[in-house]
Amino acid sequence: MKNLNDLKVINVESNTESGFFHVEFSTGNSLQCCLKHLRQSEDEFFENGPIFLNQIEHDNSGFDDGLCADCNEWAFVDGEKEHILEFLINRARENGVQISVNNIGSTYGLYLKGITMPVKKSVRLVDDTIRTCNNLTQSGDVNWSGSLNAMSEQFNILIEENTPFFRPEQWTVFYCAYNGLISHPDIREEAKQLHWNISEGYQYDGQIRELLGDEQQALAFIEVIKLMSLSERIAIIYKAKSYWRQGLVA
Repeated sequence: MKNLNDLKVINVESNTESGFFHVEFSTGNSLQCCLKHLRQSEDEFFENGPIFLNQIEHDNSGFDDGLCADCNEWAFVDGEKEHILEFLINRARENGVQISVNNIGSTYGLYLKGITMPVKKSVRLVDDTIRTCNNLTQSGDVNWSGSLNAMSEQFNILIEENTPFFRPEQWTVFYCAYNGLISHPDIREEAKQLHWNISEGYQYDGQIRELLGDEQQALAFIEVIKLMSLSERIAIIYKAKSYWRQGLVA
């Protein structure tokens, strides 16, 4: 088993004596791997999944003889076994994995909740995106996967903080307006046109007319949109487009 595709909840424990990561599965099986080999390719750890070096049946015996199954040497690098948990936490957070940490006796439990394996894609980045990735990298060379995931996390926070309150039927107006609508290539221009799109929808879409009510109610709704900031309009557009993308990514 080389990836986490089939896992819903994963329990990863680091044994401070042996230096192994002990990974438990909902199936009752477990794997163990060592920090020494994970460090050889940190980016691959989150791009391709953890590099498991030894698969064993789940039991309570812990880490067997404490030797790495791949190189038959002690699993930890001298002086690093105290940093195993910190290393894994930091790498997880850099790559957008939600985690919580519990102290479990002499072992530390690290729970990766609802993690799904990243999809490896080849993408073209424009100069602005490259600069942003560089700015989001904490140190050293640009961490492309980590910075893109951080960008997504921060974008979602900004969307959440800038999304205005609307009643469910009012949100449905935006969903209807963006059903099949061809977006403007410039998001600023698209945001400026948001009230116009709703106005056009009211004229030509019976469902939008039914949702907004009479003409006076529709005009009042459109005036509210006109008074919104650019960031609020972008948040609305994002949520409207997201509505029609539901279920397309597992």
